[in-house]
Order: sequence, then C-alpha cells, then structure tokens
Amino acid sequence: MPDRFSLIVDKYREFTDSLLNKGVLPLRETSNGFWGISVCEEVFELFRKIRLQCYRSFIDVGSGDGRVTAIASLFTNAVGIESDKELYEMSVKIKEELGLNCEFVNKDFYEYDVSRFEVVYCFPDNLSYRFEKKMVEELKGKLVMSGANSGLSGLKEDKRMVILGNRFLVYSKGKD
Repeated sequence: MPDRFSLIVDKYREFTDSLLNKGVLPLRETSNGFWGISVCEEVFELFRKIRLQCYRSFIDVGSGDGRVTAIASLFTNAVGIESDKELYEMSVKIKEELGLNCEFVNKDFYEYDVSRFEVVYCFPDNLSYRFEKKMVEELKGKLVMSGANSGLSGLKEDKRMVILGNRFLVYSKGKD
C-alpha cells in the first residue's frame, strides 16, 4: 500500500505544482462551497487510525480534486461526489492515470443518498442546518470531518484527533 500511496502523493503534488506554476492557488470558490486541497499524509494517517479498511464503503462529499477518495480507495470501496465539473473531471483524469479502483460522481451532494456508505467524509467550509439535517436523516455509520468545525447537535461526537496539526472529528447517530 505505501507504494500506491506514494504514486497518489506524487500525482497530486504534480497537479498542485502545475496550478502554482500558472500562478493559480489550489483553492477557490465553487458554486456549492469552497474548495481547497487536503494534505495527503494527514488523510492517510487518519484512515490508518480509524481503521478504514474495516469498513466496506466510503464517500467523500465535496471531493474536490479527488485526493481523499483516491487515498480511501487504498483501504476500502471509495466514492467521491463533487458538483464542480472541472474538479470532477480532474478527479476522473487522475483516477484513470493511476488506475485507481474508486468512483467519482458529478452531482450535488444534497441530491445524493449517502445512507449506503459506512463512512462519510467531509471537509466542510461551513456547517449548515441543511447539512446536519441530511446527516441526521441519512447517516448509518460514521461521519468523519476535517477541520475546526464542531457542534453537530443531532449527532454524537465519538472521537477527536489531531493529526499533523489538523483536527478531525468522528460522529455517529444519536446524542450522548
């Protein structure tokens, strides 16, 4: 697995460098939120710590350029959903170049049923009532969130972790 991971890291480093060489930062506003890159090493360590290989299915909602889904595919069946056409197309291109076993969907997350996934991953740019309501209604397994966001009152916070300086929260159904 580390060799496959290195290929993913190298490909996404190449993608990020290509943006920077054009004077474009690897972040921007999309029609449904804000896209920024995740740190591959953080994500890999997170998936190791939560033992993602013990789960049968994973979805990254707002998957951006696909790097989180690509890394998740090293552990389990992984899907990324992204509404931005350009980011979606980049995900598919990198998946095909690396021969990854994952799927990308070009659709608005709010129009997609996530109840069939054991792990839902999100790096939210903001937490809305709509997001929380969808998670409360559809979440069957775990919600893993990256970043400093917290306070989903309709879900139970199971675990807090700091990995390479970034905070991750794991939620499940029900309250404390």
